[in-house]
Amino acid sequence: MYLLINHSAGYLGNSPMFWRKNGCGYTQWIDDAELFTEEDADKTIRGCRGSHNLEKVSQSLVNSLAKRTIDMQDLRRVESEKNE
Repeated sequence: MYLLINHSAGYLGNSPMFWRKNGCGYTQWIDDAELFTEEDADKTIRGCRGSHNLEKVSQSLVNSLAKRTIDMQDLRRVESEKNE
């Protein structure tokens, strides 16, 4: 299985932008990214030539490089709720 990175969409921090599930935009979250067969990934890339700079990346490679992170805004929200 493959994920599609859109190099034209830039990055969020250090995270690439993946094609979001159901084709509704892009996401930096791999759990929200659409999974494609190799054939469907290639077909989507061919169909978007000129409007997007897409690259297919194997799901196994992405998962092997993924790191756990936390959003500082969530941490601050929890701390703020504790002090209320």
